[in-house]
Amino acid sequence: MTTQVEVEVTVNNVRWNGDAGWYEGDFKYKQTSPKGGMKIVDQQGNINGRAENAGKTPIGDFEITLLWKSDTVKVNGVDCDAHLRQPNNKSIRLAKSFGDKPNADAGQNGGVISVPGGNGDTSLTIRDQNNDGKIYTYNLVAEIETSDGPKPLVDDPIIINQDPPHFLMYKAEAAVPAEPGQAGEAAQPATPAIPPEPDPKP
Repeated sequence: MTTQVEVEVTVNNVRWNGDAGWYEGDFKYKQTSPKGGMKIVDQQGNINGRAENAGKTPIGDFEITLLWKSDTVKVNGVDCDAHLRQPNNKSIRLAKSFGDKPNADAGQNGGVISVPGGNGDTSLTIRDQNNDGKIYTYNLVAEIETSDGPKPLVDDPIIINQDPPHFLMYKAEAAVPAEPGQAGEAAQPATPAIPPEPDPKP
């Protein structure tokens, strides 16, 4: 049976990252289900798919519904609307493997990891078969409405599909760089051309 997980996502302290070309902030993840002691997601967005269910067996494949709760954020003291991208799969950007730059939107169906949908711009669902043993770098990408149009607001966890049916996701800054001779390197953020900082929406 597919394990269903719900997580509320909020962000504050939003600021412009000129090197990356997007907004970033202090993201917080709060697991609201399942309850009963099975902790899968911590406040930093670390997701442990190796958690055991009530029957003390691995959870196997799962779906995570991210509920976006920061519909307004402050940018330089100005309130701006913020929301997930449409269609929903554009809010999850995947790389082919750990250490690569996330440069492709997640598929809406098929593949080990997909984003089949959500509820408009307020939630999305990540579906993971959790069975390929691979590591994926990814971005969670929301949008901030500014006077110059929508601008990306990005968080940068990583996804690790360990030996089936294990799964682990944790933020890139928590990753430990590989020793020489080991596979994989620490994830590096994408570095597009540096645009000027946009004026926030009045």
